[in-house]
Amino acid sequence: MPLSAPMFTFDLKKSSDSSDDQFLSALSCARDSIESVLDNDALSITVEGHTVVIQSQDPEQPIGMTLANCRDKIKGCFCDSSGNLYPEFTKVVPADKST
Repeated sequence: MPLSAPMFTFDLKKSSDSSDDQFLSALSCARDSIESVLDNDALSITVEGHTVVIQSQDPEQPIGMTLANCRDKIKGCFCDSSGNLYPEFTKVVPADKST
């Protein structure tokens, strides 16, 4: 059975006040911001549905940080300059999907 790459996910809950287009645009901006903040070629940052997925490109290599460290590094990617969650999101649910 092949190894799956270490992975963190951040599931974003959509605000009922946001259109699908607004939500998807904010999700894409968050992904771009995460790429910039983490700035690590060994990591892949993708969006699957309403979830941002951060994973090691090499299944045999760890991500190099804990979920809590990752969450602390990227929390600003989901917030405005005042630290409030962007209006397109109601909640961000982090999870460690590493095996």
